[in-house]
Amino acid sequence: MNSTATISNATSTITNATNDAWQVPYEQSLNGAVFAGAVAWGIHTFVFIRCLYAIDSKWVMASLKWLPVACTLFATATTNVFCSFKFNELAWIQQRGYPGGPIAFFAEQQSHPLHVAAVGSATIALISSYAFMIYRNHSLWNKRFFTIIMSLSLLLDSVDAFGNFVKLGGTPPWDGVSRDFTKPAYSLLVFPQMFLCLSLLSRELYLCKRSKWDLIVVVRGDPQTMMEYNERYPFWIESAIPLWLLTVVTTFVRVKGTIASPVTISLFVQVAPTMAELMITHMVRDSGSSKESLAL
Repeated sequence: MNSTATISNATSTITNATNDAWQVPYEQSLNGAVFAGAVAWGIHTFVFIRCLYAIDSKWVMASLKWLPVACTLFATATTNVFCSFKFNELAWIQQRGYPGGPIAFFAEQQSHPLHVAAVGSATIALISSYAFMIYRNHSLWNKRFFTIIMSLSLLLDSVDAFGNFVKLGGTPPWDGVSRDFTKPAYSLLVFPQMFLCLSLLSRELYLCKRSKWDLIVVVRGDPQTMMEYNERYPFWIESAIPLWLLTVVTTFVRVKGTIASPVTISLFVQVAPTMAELMITHMVRDSGSSKESLAL
């Protein structure tokens, strides 16, 4: 009897250890996503303050119109990171005795108000940054057909995301609405934004090449003037290269199906609004590239 009980206990211990070993990477990914988002939010806060300062420095209607946009981007991204942090605290501290551990809490409490608020605010932040990227592409390309197509894509993605967001409030399991919700999330995150970033990148390459050539012809390559030009048109900001790189990483992670997906999503929710606010800052300072500023 004692040997049977010992074997049974040992088998149970091995089974629990196996289950724990399977859960640990996912729990680490979910926990790491929150802290990665918090770090990105710190950088986002610095950029937002600079954006507000730029708008305040030029207190005119042309600058003030960007104030609601910047505030919306920052407010939604902030709501997301704080709600995610609190939801993470529930799983790891306040509900540490939850049956099945933190991974079970994350899986079964999808309809918790904090999680719903985090997802909803992230969706609004991504939709807002997506809309701004469409605007920037339109201001540089001025192609109405392209703008209409991308706007319709934004509308469809928004409706899809809203529908899944409504279902999120009442469906708990991982394989249910959680998986369904990743479809509009990734459609808002990756494919349209990657295309818009590539569009900006190609246009900026052309504009910078043409503008710099005209400048060289006029000033004959004066180093001081060229340095001022490079400061006026920071290519990495105007072309949203950091955002494009993150979309590439996010796509790779998604295709491979790795457990790092929560980390990339958490970063993207902060990086996309941050790049939009950087562009707004340079636009307000009359430093953002445009057809007029580049004399096209």
